[in-house]
Amino acid sequence: MIINIDVQDSISPALLHMLEHNESYLRHVTKSVGWFAQKDIKAGVESGSPNGSTFVERIPFKIRKALSQSAKQNWYGSMVRAIGYSYEGGTVNVGWTSKSAAAYGKIQEYGHERQVTSNMRKYWASKGIYLSRMTSVLNVPARPIFEPMSVKLEKEIPPYVEGKIKSYMQENIDFGAHNVKRRKYKVYG
Repeated sequence: MIINIDVQDSISPALLHMLEHNESYLRHVTKSVGWFAQKDIKAGVESGSPNGSTFVERIPFKIRKALSQSAKQNWYGSMVRAIGYSYEGGTVNVGWTSKSAAAYGKIQEYGHERQVTSNMRKYWASKGIYLSRMTSVLNVPARPIFEPMSVKLEKEIPPYVEGKIKSYMQENIDFGAHNVKRRKYKVYG
């Protein structure tokens, strides 16, 4: 899932005219909103409760650590770093920054069922974790991130943009002239 954010201005005609003739500033505001949204989404994921919707319990850490030495104690582990934004054609997209993160993120976002195979049983048993003979499917419940966070961001973005416009009007800063072009991300959904 990708959150698509498009900054539209519907304030006074004079301000609209000013913004239409200052593309670099509009680009700056749009990128800034992308950064703000990504930062907020990462914080929600790290908390384990994006916008107050608590994630469904995971397999206990002790068991996950037995299965994989690189198991992370926090939600999504290092996947939090794979949330980013990209700016293209006046719009910013917030989502996963790699195809593998998008694939794993989709499993977590929408849930997934995995058939228990004999090899899987043997592997888990070799780690000291025995699955019941009655267990035929492992269920990964949905743990949505982007949907609850988009509801939260919908309320937070307008005041953020308003603050950026006020800052522009008060300081009349030419944004973009001093910004160095940095690494460009592409997001996947």
